[in-house]
Amino acid sequence: MIQCNYCNSTKHKKRYHVQSSENNKTVTYYTCQRCGSIMQYPLPDENTIKEYYNNYREIKKNMNPGYLNQQGYNALKNERNMTLKEIGFDSKTIPNKTNIELGCANGHFLRYLVEMNSKETIGIDISDELLNSIDLNGVTLINGSLDDIKTSSCDTLFLFNVLEHIPDIQSLMENSIRITKPDSSIIIEVPLSGFVQNFFGAKWRFFMPDEHIQIPSKKGLIMLLKRYNLKVTGYTRFGSGFTSGMIHPFFKRIFDYSAKKIKCGDRGTFLIQPEKIKPL
Repeated sequence: MIQCNYCNSTKHKKRYHVQSSENNKTVTYYTCQRCGSIMQYPLPDENTIKEYYNNYREIKKNMNPGYLNQQGYNALKNERNMTLKEIGFDSKTIPNKTNIELGCANGHFLRYLVEMNSKETIGIDISDELLNSIDLNGVTLINGSLDDIKTSSCDTLFLFNVLEHIPDIQSLMENSIRITKPDSSIIIEVPLSGFVQNFFGAKWRFFMPDEHIQIPSKKGLIMLLKRYNLKVTGYTRFGSGFTSGMIHPFFKRIFDYSAKKIKCGDRGTFLIQPEKIKPL
């Protein structure tokens, strides 16, 4: 049975058949009728996922040149500065906190945290190859998951473009609650299904069968967070769905601006904090 891991519904519609670029097979995505989130079925097994990410540097070198090099870092730094400001996250708290990033890849955002004078910085990934490429002083690197983090030890948990890669979302959320302190923040950035995704159909840029397993809608993500007594205290939404080279840069800027202005973009970043329970 196909079950949406964002809203728990078992009713689905509209199949998208997308060709994998790595193993030459077709993957099927289903859309949840209740919340509009999208998921693969069947889900890939753990060994398949780990093998893919162990070859991630070579894959990205061919798929997205510059993504994991200095040029990629400069772009990421500018984007993170803007995004964190837009969601209302106070970057001045980074020096006084324990900051953890799940899915740290080759450490671009860890480097950002170090440059911001993070008190304690921890990066987690499942790829030995990516972790071995990180050369940062004072950073703890873990090949594993949030299972390896102590309870109530994290001030800020960063999940940048991770949620859509995870097959066991329930375990991720339970561990996120377990490791974070009562006054902590969780930051999630994720592709979002909706208007842009419907416009592009099966050609949507975030239908990436080897990486993106379960993509939420905004509604689905909020429903998931509510189950864990978490609330969104700030968010931004951006991305017209057009990548560089698809259309003239002038029109891309217009479409990107419009998608952000009316908050219908196909990516979103959310500042999330525990719901304050009122005393009886």
